[in-house]
Amino acid sequence: MRLALSNSPTGQGRNQTQAPRCGPRASTRPLAKVGRSPSVVARSGRRWEDIEAVPAYVLPPVKSEELLAEEGRFVGEVIRVWLDEEWTPLEVHTRLGQATCEAYTNLRKQGEDEMGSILIGMSTSLMTFDFHDTFTSAFDVANKVSEVVMMRNGCDVCCVGEADKERFERVSTVPQRQELDV
Repeated sequence: MRLALSNSPTGQGRNQTQAPRCGPRASTRPLAKVGRSPSVVARSGRRWEDIEAVPAYVLPPVKSEELLAEEGRFVGEVIRVWLDEEWTPLEVHTRLGQATCEAYTNLRKQGEDEMGSILIGMSTSLMTFDFHDTFTSAFDVANKVSEVVMMRNGCDVCCVGEADKERFERVSTVPQRQELDV
């Protein structure tokens, strides 16, 4: 996305980077004020210094290659089932499940255990996959993987719908398909 420079006829705001426009009523305020307006902070009654970062979610260490392979197969199967149920069963969903399994297990073998790093790593790893027929993207899949892995580790994941919870439970009770082997 390109950011425009202000070309105000009065000279005010010249050479200030502008917020990206997303419609006829989008803001044209300089980026320095977008999202960090002191008035927003004042209305919330908080100061920037008082706002704490959300702590990172760190997965437990990998205990064995076998358990990691099983977790990877589980993640891949949940992705396949998710896409089959959201759209229609397609062979490309199985291939994406396999690619997801491989990407996840590779990241964990490399020592990644922080969920934010896994999310970005999954997105990056899956960029080479042809998503054309999947009606989704690498980042959508990486987000779903994050939800699934956190749920599997007992984390209360916000914003997960009932359909996702039911799917998670169904896949948890079904033996994993061998075609998703690492």
